[in-house]
Amino acid sequence: MSEWKRFGFGCMRLPVLDGDNSRIDIGQFKDMVDWFLEHGYRYFDTAYPYHNQKSELAVGEALVSRHQRDSFLLADKMPVRLLAKEGDMERIWSEQLERTGAGFFDYYLLHAMSAARYEVAKKFGVFEFLQKQKEAGRIRHLGMSFHDSAAVLDQILGEHPELEFVQLQLNYLDWDDPKVQSRLCYETVVRHGMKVWVMEPMKGGMLANLAPEARGILGGGTDPVRVALSFVASLPGVEMILSGMHDLSQVRQNLEIFDTIAPLSKDEEERMWKTADWLRASVKIGCTSCRYCTSGCPRGIDIPSLFQLANQDALFPGLHGRFLGEYQKKEHKASECIRCFKCAKACPQQLDIPNLLKDVVRPTFDD
Repeated sequence: MSEWKRFGFGCMRLPVLDGDNSRIDIGQFKDMVDWFLEHGYRYFDTAYPYHNQKSELAVGEALVSRHQRDSFLLADKMPVRLLAKEGDMERIWSEQLERTGAGFFDYYLLHAMSAARYEVAKKFGVFEFLQKQKEAGRIRHLGMSFHDSAAVLDQILGEHPELEFVQLQLNYLDWDDPKVQSRLCYETVVRHGMKVWVMEPMKGGMLANLAPEARGILGGGTDPVRVALSFVASLPGVEMILSGMHDLSQVRQNLEIFDTIAPLSKDEEERMWKTADWLRASVKIGCTSCRYCTSGCPRGIDIPSLFQLANQDALFPGLHGRFLGEYQKKEHKASECIRCFKCAKACPQQLDIPNLLKDVVRPTFDD
């Protein structure tokens, strides 16, 4: 596998300044981009909503304007959930070309498709529009990212064989999750003869930063990042594995692993599944910190950080005081939620966010 450069740079968890998700640290991002390219990796993935609509601009500045266009592959996405009226699709498409300055997209996806968003895509003629862009040479390869059931996926792929690949949330924790349906969705894409792209191989960092007990189950000297990447890299049909990286050390770590990646041993695989069982029983909220929920919150609640604190409190019970202190420093608390459910509608994990804030976060830190 060492000769396969199937690892991609997901530009949704970039380094930021002063904790502000919209203020990307361009200097550090440039260093990360350069290191990635210098080591033979070429694939970059961005999207319209990432970093409060600043990711595409950062990619344009750190990557496109500084490197020859044929030295990298760029993927972008049509945010179907943001299409509300005629003209939105054309406007967003033009903005993406302008923001990135890329001229064309090597890979282009319908973003975070589900049953509801499939209806929106059909209503606004998204498939037809993107097919015309492909025929005009502005898209080289057309696919979609997906968050829903395998049955919905099977329907979409059956009705749109022009799609070439599907980007799925695949990791060993979600593999048999009844809501995410990673395995069933993976098998559906393979059955349709399409290529598989992997997102969230670390479950938003959850599989990289294991609690001591989980590390013990996995094996004290075992690198949890290597295990997570090896699992998805060994799946037949997987052509690209994406990971969001927020500093240069993560880029180096991931590339060092991927340069020598190999299938897991039988013992490692058994330990991996036992680790997944422990995590499922221990983790309270299956949030991946994608931050789609935050941009529409009328109260400005940093939902992912509150969920992360609740999960850490469950995984590290001896550190409750520390996590409570971090929670108390937050500008906006879970109790400020007005239950408008905009966050839940935006969540690709289909989390019932207002009720999780009420039933998990508040009892942990407010009550």
